[in-house]
Amino acid sequence: MKLGVKKAAYNQYKVGTASAVIIVLGDKKAYQDAGKIYEGLLALGILSKQEYDQEIQDVVSLYEQRREVFQRDEAIRNASLSAMLFMLAAKSKGWDTCPMIGFDPEQLRQLLSISDQYEPVLMITLGKEKEQSRKPRGYRKPVDEFVTYV
Repeated sequence: MKLGVKKAAYNQYKVGTASAVIIVLGDKKAYQDAGKIYEGLLALGILSKQEYDQEIQDVVSLYEQRREVFQRDEAIRNASLSAMLFMLAAKSKGWDTCPMIGFDPEQLRQLLSISDQYEPVLMITLGKEKEQSRKPRGYRKPVDEFVTYV
């Protein structure tokens, strides 16, 4: 399996040497589970039953009206944020990660039997850094080049 994933990732070295390779998928139909997401607010009494029902209706309506492109974009946004949290959690446990977009999503779909409901968003390689192989870091963009404070 790992060899197939490495091949789908254009034989990238990190994919072959990582302790694990995580494939991050975005669920294009996640909005259909809005009820599960909001039921905690209902149970806590933060939302009334009427507010809960209206919220679910609004979410589903928004996603269905905006159709497939919006659903795919939202799946990518949600999966990317989840991937970032995973990477931060891994680092806090002493693991190193590398997000990767260099792969053939269709090869992954076939290899892993990924349903069309899911969008392959990125790969994350996970492992321990070989410190003796560390090289100096190149240029890193200063925050003030891409953040504006007002």
